[in-house]
Amino acid sequence: MQSRDEQLGHGPRITRAEFEERITSLYERGSSEPSEDEKLSLMRKEFDYIIDHRLGVNFPEVRRKKLWEIRRKTDASVAKNLFFFFSRSMLEFFTAGIADTLLKDYREVLTKKEFNAFFDLKDSK
Repeated sequence: MQSRDEQLGHGPRITRAEFEERITSLYERGSSEPSEDEKLSLMRKEFDYIIDHRLGVNFPEVRRKKLWEIRRKTDASVAKNLFFFFSRSMLEFFTAGIADTLLKDYREVLTKKEFNAFFDLKDSK
């Protein structure tokens, strides 16, 4: 576990190596042909590991759930609309809108320091 952790107040953060080890183990243990529910469970665990790595292992469950709901809403929007784009410029416009919405929604859940840590941004004053 990393020592830069208490800056955010959510306990220790798992290291990059620990994160990679957990992700590898997660998929090695899984079925070679997971059901849709199993895929969703794997995605959620992977997302929790991202939070453990970037924000801390004690990041509140209520806020984890909110971030997960934002992620799922974004995934659903992309999946639903991706096939309607016939040109690169339309696709770029759509993805920029999705990214803007995702960032706005995450900013509603995370503090500025948490947001910067989650997206691995440098703190700007």
